[in-house]
Amino acid sequence: MSSLLTTAELALQDRARGFADELIPWEVEAEMNRGEIPEDVLAGHKEKARELALTSINMSERLGGPGYSMLAQVLIQEQTGRVTNGLGWVVSTGPSWIEEVATDFQIEKWIRPTVDGLIHECYAITEERAGSDVDGIEATARSDGDDYILNGVKWHVTSANLASYVGTTWR
Repeated sequence: MSSLLTTAELALQDRARGFADELIPWEVEAEMNRGEIPEDVLAGHKEKARELALTSINMSERLGGPGYSMLAQVLIQEQTGRVTNGLGWVVSTGPSWIEEVATDFQIEKWIRPTVDGLIHECYAITEERAGSDVDGIEATARSDGDDYILNGVKWHVTSANLASYVGTTWR
């Protein structure tokens, strides 16, 4: 039976599968230590992810990402999704929507270093009554001169302990 995937897509899927297989043996240690593993091991995982072109998979080439298609991203995520977040997130996926709304300063300060794997974003979306359903979000942010007035609380901020900045959804 022939595959519907191209040779390049199959190769990408195989790279991602092999990488996930290398991460899986570290799951118990990560889970037993608040998602943390030895720094040298983590550094090795990050370097390997970069070597395999598995970082910033949803970022455009303009921002330094690989510019993968949605299908290519799915092929990677289906494999790394087999691994606990504490390990699988070395395959970083920064806020791809940011390119449309960020200033040049924001891109240089936060996005490019995220794409390069130097800093990390955490994701704050969960709310008391909405859970992770973005359609149910009630928190608001409104401009007030050079500031923003935030009204609401985010719960369970994913990877807050590792983040340099917060990506969130506000109405």
